[in-house]
Amino acid sequence: MCGIYLLNKTENIEVLNLFVDTLPALKKAKGLIIDLRNNGGGNSNISKNLAQFLTKDTVLYGSKDQSRMHIPTFKAWGAYKKVTDTIGNPVATKAYLSYRDEYYYYFPYEPYIIPEENRSYSIELPTVILTGHSTASAAESFLIYLDNQEHIVRFGEKTFGSTGQPYVFSLPGGGYARV
Repeated sequence: MCGIYLLNKTENIEVLNLFVDTLPALKKAKGLIIDLRNNGGGNSNISKNLAQFLTKDTVLYGSKDQSRMHIPTFKAWGAYKKVTDTIGNPVATKAYLSYRDEYYYYFPYEPYIIPEENRSYSIELPTVILTGHSTASAAESFLIYLDNQEHIVRFGEKTFGSTGQPYVFSLPGGGYARV
C-alpha cells in the first residue's frame, strides 16, 4: 500500500487535522506521495506542523527571513553620502545602505523544536513530493523544513520561488489584488 496525499492548501488548520487523522493508516503504508503541484501556499506555521510528522528528527530548520527596509528619508540622504561618511555614524550608515537598497530588517530566527508529545506520531517512510511552478509560499516553506530528509525525494518542476509574504490590497468595486 502506498499513501497518496493531495495537499493543495496549507492555509486552514483543518488540513493539518485531516493529515494527523490519516497518520495511523500512513504508518502501514510502504511509501507516501505528496502532491504539492497546485499548492499556492497559505500559512507557514501549518506547513511546519505538517512537516514535523514526516521526520524522526527532533528539530526542524526553516528559512531565515529578511526584508529590504525602505525609509524614503534615508534613501534621499544616502544619495549624498560616501562610504567614509558612515564610519562611526549609524544614521549615515543606514542612509547609505538604504540608498543602495542594502538596508535590511532581519526577522528573529529560531529552529523549531518538535514537541515530545508529537514525536511518537512521526512517520519516516519513503516519500516523494511532487512540485510544480504553482508550488509557492507556505508550500515552499514545507519543502525547506524537509530539505535534509534522506527518505524524501522531490520530483517535478521548479517551484514558484516565493516564500515571502504577499501584499494584499483592496480595489474599487469590492475586488482585491495580491502582489
